[in-house]
This record gives sequence, C-alpha cells and structure tokens, in this order.
Amino acid sequence: YGILERELKVEQVAGMLNRLPENEKVVFNLYEIDGYSHKEIVEMIGISERSSKRHLANARQTLKKLVLEFTKTAYAFFIL
Repeated sequence: YGILERELKVEQVAGMLNRLPENEKVVFNLYEIDGYSHKEIVEMIGISERSSKRHLANARQTLKKLVLEFTKTAYAFFIL
C-alpha cells in the first residue's frame, strides 16, 4: 500500500472537523489551525479559559476516534 492510500485527504479531515459540535470546532480551528492562545480565544468568543481547554480536549478526542474509525474502515476495504 502506498503512502497516498494511507494518508487522510484534506476533504476527509474537513469532513471530520464538520462532525464536531460547533463550540469544539471553533476552538479547535482557532487554537490548532489559526494559532491563537486560549487567552486570545477567551477574548474572541467570550468563554472561560477552562471551557476553551475543555472544548479543545473534547475535539481532539473526537477527532482521534474518527481517524481510528477511518483507518480501520480503509484497512478493511484494502483487505477485502
């Protein structure tokens, strides 16, 4: 199996991000993609720093599960 077959494509990652609850998606994008700190996120969207950290942790956990599901499905597809 080539590397390209095993890599997640941008569209697949975007689809996974879209499955997150809105508050988790917003915090994840601001923190991980845009590079804002939790303090900056707090000021931008008006939540507590604790909430920002919790939303980020939840988003990471959900995305990890989605990636694992995807890889299991993709692996099963290649085996069959």
